[in-house]
Amino acid sequence: HIIYQKNVHRTANNSELNTIGLVKLKIYIKNIPTFVLAEVAVDLCTDLILGNDWITQNCIDIITSEKCIRKRYGKYTIIAPFSNYDQEKYFVLPIHPVHILPEQEMVISARVKIKNADTVVFTPAEDFIKKRKILIPHTSLKIENGIMWITVMNANKIPQYLNRKMILGTVSFPTPSSISLPLLPTKQVEIVKSLELKCRICYEEFLSKKELFNHLYEAGHYSSIDINGSTQQLPPVVLENIKRLVAHIPNARDKKEVELILVKYGEIFDTSKATTIKTTVKHTIELRNTRPIVQRPYRKTAAQEKVIEEMCEQFYRDDIIRPSQSSWASPVVLQKKKDNTWRFCIDYRKLNDVTEKDNYPLPRIQEIFDTLNGSKYFSKLDFHGGYHQIPIDELDKPKTAFVTRDKFWEYNVMPQGIKNGPPTFQRIVNKLLGRLQWHCALAYIDDIIIYSKSKSDHLHHLEEVLTLLHDANFRLNAAKCEFLQKKIKFLGHVVNEDGIAPCPDKVRAINEIPTPTNVKAATSFIKMAEYYRNHIPKFSMLAQPLFDLTKKNAKFIWNVEQ
Repeated sequence: HIIYQKNVHRTANNSELNTIGLVKLKIYIKNIPTFVLAEVAVDLCTDLILGNDWITQNCIDIITSEKCIRKRYGKYTIIAPFSNYDQEKYFVLPIHPVHILPEQEMVISARVKIKNADTVVFTPAEDFIKKRKILIPHTSLKIENGIMWITVMNANKIPQYLNRKMILGTVSFPTPSSISLPLLPTKQVEIVKSLELKCRICYEEFLSKKELFNHLYEAGHYSSIDINGSTQQLPPVVLENIKRLVAHIPNARDKKEVELILVKYGEIFDTSKATTIKTTVKHTIELRNTRPIVQRPYRKTAAQEKVIEEMCEQFYRDDIIRPSQSSWASPVVLQKKKDNTWRFCIDYRKLNDVTEKDNYPLPRIQEIFDTLNGSKYFSKLDFHGGYHQIPIDELDKPKTAFVTRDKFWEYNVMPQGIKNGPPTFQRIVNKLLGRLQWHCALAYIDDIIIYSKSKSDHLHHLEEVLTLLHDANFRLNAAKCEFLQKKIKFLGHVVNEDGIAPCPDKVRAINEIPTPTNVKAATSFIKMAEYYRNHIPKFSMLAQPLFDLTKKNAKFIWNVEQ
């Protein structure tokens, strides 16, 4: 019977231990009963820790030289040996299948039959290392909710695949003396500030993050404090966007699960302030041997100059640009959008002409669609601000300088229109997704699709991807994101479990293009049609009359054949 009474203790290493009550225990030493009033802990690295109170009350002698304890019981002496912790080993297996490229190092999640432990010793399986040449270090690790994180490296020249049944190694506890930590009253040690598991709306306290998060969801007291350590409450517009993103899901339980995940990482939908991602990869501008190129600003109307000034001031406040003293200068170009607002661009054509090409490969679109075949559930992510989240190397910032009517600026982040922007973005996203790439997520520059064969897998994959994006400080455009869809538009195609088909809107737009009247218009039409050539039988033969029109020195005559 537990007497419920919350308490907080500090261990010798100054970490916090929460207890929820008291219970009277009867502990047998070779059939001889002993008694102790024990506190029930929320999280403990072992089933039971016996302290000085039990030793004193029950007249226990600890004989370390003989590795045993001794208790006098009347005229008898009872001796019990220490438990041999070195022989208590637990197998460690991967949680998910893992694909490791040659010479790739990665951190994977693994499962073990120990719920929680601050310190365990991991020993890799020798046969596993010898046969597969996958290197795993001996190390001390922490276990939380039966999960631990292990670094593995593929030392082969071919990819390696780890399935969920492979034994990576074993874990064991250190010796008893090294894991036993005496409890001290909280008042006797310096208080270390930690994350409060308390609702900031109703001030109710909770024992775990999961309990707090469930309360926030049920009560509508949304806050990211319990998830990300942030004290900022999610803005109402973010919560409204999340509600909209899950409104299409018919099943109430599925809707709640997706909404919980999105609220958990809700900060990535907060685009009220410009952000730069955390990455070691920065955009660089490698030039051929050339002198700095300086261009004068293009002539603009007074209204356009005012737009440029306002946009530059906003970019400066958001730390997207900064004042420049560069020897380079490119002019500003304004492009009218469909909604009659202006798109701010820089004419980097002359800079791009002298920039070395980055040959980092973009994924083949057909390979992406081949990989999506057979999947049943899809989610699509769209990056907010695109290039403006990507940092640019400090030495290359002056090369991005641009000039307005009366000011001189340069970019802190990757600008639109710069050469090699797509390869840089692809490189960063590929590195970010790591093992998830081609397994449950695919990226084509700034578009990410998450795909799964089952609903449960998809929720897990979705959280994995959002965790990576959140940790990297990426921001998403909620208006263009979609979650838990059975049919989705991606890269101009409609994707579902039945296969891939051209997007009807795109096909209609191509059909409505006016008849080409010159070589340039014909070439443009051919390129648009070629995008869907895999869905057009005998495309080369059908399009040959158009190809003939675009040949060098060919006369442009539009006949019945075309």
